[in-house]
Amino acid sequence: MSISNNFAGLLLQHCETLADKKAISIPTAWDEEKVLSYDELSFADVSSRVSAYQQGLEKAGFVSGNRIVLMYPPNADMFCLVSAMMASAIVPVFIDTSMPRAKILMAIQDSHADAIISVKKLLSLKPVLKALWGKQLFKVDDGGLEQLCLASEKSPSIVACEQEQTCLITFTSGSTGRPKGADRTHLSLIEQHH
Repeated sequence: MSISNNFAGLLLQHCETLADKKAISIPTAWDEEKVLSYDELSFADVSSRVSAYQQGLEKAGFVSGNRIVLMYPPNADMFCLVSAMMASAIVPVFIDTSMPRAKILMAIQDSHADAIISVKKLLSLKPVLKALWGKQLFKVDDGGLEQLCLASEKSPSIVACEQEQTCLITFTSGSTGRPKGADRTHLSLIEQHH
């Protein structure tokens, strides 16, 4: 598999060669002494979910270059969704939800996002928050991700990218003013990986 300058290709290469090995293990419950349960996926599981998310994103009309804000607690599925987005050259945008609401709204406006994936508590404010207008909204706690995850027998695909093409954007906290988006290119993430 050629990674075609696409950072997600590094992960998907591992999915081919390490199918039965554990890829993700995220603690979901713990006490004072130990972790009680994990959200775990094998590389084969990751590959399958990446493909399913790619199909769902395509059906929802997303194409290379679109930007989607993700603002919800990280989990194994988020990792698969982000990997699907990057493989499809759709740009994930991460905004720190611990910022004050005004800063979050500034970051959403400055992100030039086509969609937002978040919790219904935030997205239900669409009528009064201009920053949410004109964007597709997906509520993770109200079945929103189900419509973006379609069963598929296909293997994940990798969209060829330019090395300096934006792979993902993370917004700073804006502690000294307006939050700023830090663009991370496919090349910079590949180099960081190596």
